[in-house]
Amino acid sequence: MKIDNAEQMLGVQMLSTYMKQAMGDSPAFDMVMESLMKNLTEDNSNSNILSALTGGTSDNGTTVDQNVLAGTDLSKLGQTSLDSYDGTTQLGLNNLNPYSNAVLKLTSKGSSTSGSNMARIDNAIAQASQKYGVNQDLIRAIIKQESGFNPYSVSGAGATGIMQIMPENFSGLGITDPFSVEQNIDGGTKLLKGYLDKYNGNTEMALAAYNGGPGTMQRRGVGSSSEIYKMPRETVNYVGNVMNYFRNGV
Repeated sequence: MKIDNAEQMLGVQMLSTYMKQAMGDSPAFDMVMESLMKNLTEDNSNSNILSALTGGTSDNGTTVDQNVLAGTDLSKLGQTSLDSYDGTTQLGLNNLNPYSNAVLKLTSKGSSTSGSNMARIDNAIAQASQKYGVNQDLIRAIIKQESGFNPYSVSGAGATGIMQIMPENFSGLGITDPFSVEQNIDGGTKLLKGYLDKYNGNTEMALAAYNGGPGTMQRRGVGSSSEIYKMPRETVNYVGNVMNYFRNGV
């Protein structure tokens, strides 16, 4: 990767620090960083990474959700680097909240919901649906809720890609590139199919497991869809949202 100036270096440092805080010493850290950096710099070595990180637009059209900065503890980047950047005051870098579980969303030209990319997503959904016998509309509803069809989403907890799969599940699902639309949708659908089988085809229970984990369901005594209310509020809302998309269309 080519970094042309101090501004880009600061941007890369900020992104690296955020991801390290989000994923810790996870084996997936290097893989995730490599993919994210490739996305930021692809096709334009002069791209303004710092502008992308601060919610602006780089020379190659790359943007990053403003929540990235709201969730980054910039004190760990080194005060000298921040003070030397002329845009510190205007960008509000000195008044950011401590690190939180913000969601990092990287999108470049054609990487989110462009026609060509949506066609690729639709094709991957169709293939996974046929392969695992899972309703296409259900897969699409999960993707809508998980990432908004953004293949480059990474959550603060490390859930990665278009179906937000945790790094510890990559190997078992055959995922070598979590930002690959095809691999992520195949892996996410395979995971969902396992939960559908586990809960005898009960869609709401499978969704609760996909979001909250079957272990949490067992610990909280969730044995039927009528007991999903016992799960954390995030999971309860998740199931409701996905079921709404599933029934009414995305």
